[in-house]
Amino acid sequence: FYANSSHTATEQQISNRPGYLSKEYLFSFKGRRGRAEGLITWFILSAIFLGSIAVGLANEKNPLFYLMIVIALMAWWANVANAVKRAHDFDRSGLWLLGCFIGVAIFGAILKAISPELQTIVTFIAPYLLYIPRSTDGPNKYGVKS
Repeated sequence: FYANSSHTATEQQISNRPGYLSKEYLFSFKGRRGRAEGLITWFILSAIFLGSIAVGLANEKNPLFYLMIVIALMAWWANVANAVKRAHDFDRSGLWLLGCFIGVAIFGAILKAISPELQTIVTFIAPYLLYIPRSTDGPNKYGVKS
């Protein structure tokens, strides 16, 4: 960090950052998350989500099923929070993401009528588009750059 720059986080702001396994880091919609950190978090949470769904479905008649569903819902919520923080990083609100989701859903429905294969490709690629925009330099209305 450069000394006395208005575009950098202060040591106080950096030291106040929550740990990776804290509820603020995983479940809060406040703050920002950079491209690399957001993408890594997305991969990990998606793996937890898909893994817990797979284990839960394999154990439908077992109490483990309910635990896996709870874990899947928690991973889904954390992934939504991750996406919102990523949008905050390039100065967009969480509602902007909702608009994008609706647009992808409509576009996907149209593509399904034309080519189900193309629809699959587009809906697979769409989440990655969130990790392309660069971060806003310096602080923005959602906080300091992480």
